[in-house]
Amino acid sequence: SRVPMAASRADLRPEDAITGEIQQRYAADGVVVLRSVFSPEALAALATAADAATGASHNPDLEVYSAPSSHGRFVGEMDVSRKYPDFESFVFRSCAAEVAARVMGSATATFFYDFLFVKEPGTTQRTVWHQDLPYWLVSGHVCSIWLPLDPVPRASALEFVRGSHAGGSEFAPFKFATGEPYVGAEDMPRIPDIEEDRSSFDILSWDLELGDCVVFDSRIIHSAPPVHASAPRRRALSTRWAGDGCVYSLQGKCAQARTHGYPNFDPHLSEGDPLHTSPTQAFPLLYPPSHPNWVAYRGHTEAEAGRMQLQPSVDYAAARRRQAQEYSAREMH
Repeated sequence: SRVPMAASRADLRPEDAITGEIQQRYAADGVVVLRSVFSPEALAALATAADAATGASHNPDLEVYSAPSSHGRFVGEMDVSRKYPDFESFVFRSCAAEVAARVMGSATATFFYDFLFVKEPGTTQRTVWHQDLPYWLVSGHVCSIWLPLDPVPRASALEFVRGSHAGGSEFAPFKFATGEPYVGAEDMPRIPDIEEDRSSFDILSWDLELGDCVVFDSRIIHSAPPVHASAPRRRALSTRWAGDGCVYSLQGKCAQARTHGYPNFDPHLSEGDPLHTSPTQAFPLLYPPSHPNWVAYRGHTEAEAGRMQLQPSVDYAAARRRQAQEYSAREMH
């Protein structure tokens, strides 16, 4: 099996970084910054893997967000831990699952998926204000750990509307390039025009050093500014983690989200099923390490040579490549 048998951890102890005050702040604000949680060694491995993936002259898995005529470069790749061993190793070996569980105040943490983002200096494009949850086929508490692989000045860092997760409302999902709502979301509430009147909103962001991360609720409204030409590049890995009671669900999701949302493959789950019960084994419950699901996963013997543990099917890589190409064409052209 490629899953590490030992419970080794390459980074720092989350119980030392995540206090009751941190948990309370996360619950109230919907987002919290953690300092010096991940080790330089872990970050170096991820940075090398990120460059290999996004710097390749031809990587059809990349989603391209910046127009060919624009300055800079803004790209992303979904599910890197299902395709590249270094990212898969981070999911299994790092303390990310424990960090997510402790911040959420959850007894468990189940890996959902990940996204690698790269914004190069001179990228003038802002990532539009949005929520994550409306694009996901789940119900319940999910948090993201946004881990920068470069020092990030506040001017380039993610921004959050403090407390906008409260109440649990889901805003209409939409195409980022045009703002056009997804099919079936026309009657859902729209996210307010925050850039039009930023002073009316309590916006949070932080300077981030290597080892720091931002943990945020999937319902919080957030965005990312352009990266100035004189600023460092901004590479970041965002891993998503489901807490207690989070289940697979299509309820309340618009028609287009049901066909284009995540999971972007058939998880063989029914309405209300916990994610970690998927027979694809794509969503392992990784905290606590003593949980029967994680114990069984560690002991799983991979039957198909060449298939990474987190891949839900043998043809996943090819299917994901088609989806990335379709996304870039649909969103940007």
